[in-house]
Amino acid sequence: MHLERAIIELNGLPKGSIVYKTIKGKKQPYLQWREDGKTKSRYIKADEMEMIVYQIDQRKRLLKLYYDEIERLTQKPYGFLSSADDGYDVGYYDEQELISKKDEKNIYSVDRLIVNSKLYYDKFMRLPLSATVKDRIVKEAGRLLERVDGTNNEGMIALDKRTGDLIVDNLEREKYENHTSFSDEEYQKIIEANTDIIVIHNHPSGSRPSARDIITYAMADIVVLSVVVGHNGDVYAIFDAKKKVEEVYHSLLKEQKKRFYDNDMAVSFAINALYEINSRLGKKQKLFDVRRL
Repeated sequence: MHLERAIIELNGLPKGSIVYKTIKGKKQPYLQWREDGKTKSRYIKADEMEMIVYQIDQRKRLLKLYYDEIERLTQKPYGFLSSADDGYDVGYYDEQELISKKDEKNIYSVDRLIVNSKLYYDKFMRLPLSATVKDRIVKEAGRLLERVDGTNNEGMIALDKRTGDLIVDNLEREKYENHTSFSDEEYQKIIEANTDIIVIHNHPSGSRPSARDIITYAMADIVVLSVVVGHNGDVYAIFDAKKKVEEVYHSLLKEQKKRFYDNDMAVSFAINALYEINSRLGKKQKLFDVRRL
């Protein structure tokens, strides 16, 4: 990664963070930042919220890559192979790129710089699984991201937790925006496999596991690990979830719907509240265990 390239991209992205101000009894989103020692803000329209969230996340990722590159240049922690077609260096875990180069990019494009890097591969190596299974998860995550690259679609894959073998996926059938699930026929294949499974699915926005993801994990005893891969290169893993989490979440959602006319806003605040409550609980009392790898 060239530092000059990172600086140029960073300068084109908004600084600051999203805050909510109460206007006439309703919370409204604002982009807030510091400039010349002063705090400034502007209202975020509904149709630009997704783009602003994406740009803020992209800025955070680029800053991390920028400082990682500084460290690489000064310490050189491991060898890198040159990626001549992109004009930057990428630390491959092997010679096979997970994501191919596309002619066009949009807000749903997979971040090829991160996903094809050793940094990305190393995220999966933190999972408490055998090397064979971890390697298979990386490759299946790449196969999934290649299929959905540049779209708002989600797909799902089920692997045998013991061997890493593919049990079933839904990548060949019709895709759905912002959600995915197995059909009855696909789920039957999972039942017939008679083994613990690992589920992999993608989040185009790169967001952490949703309430639905956590609740689904809690209700499916056969699932021992759920991996969520973002188009931005983020990877999350659900290691545990209690069935009680469903009741708690729906209670929070009910309260938020009293505050917001917009259902998406209510859902957003409810899941934030769920994560906040969980973070304050002791280890034995936690409703779920979600980790960013």
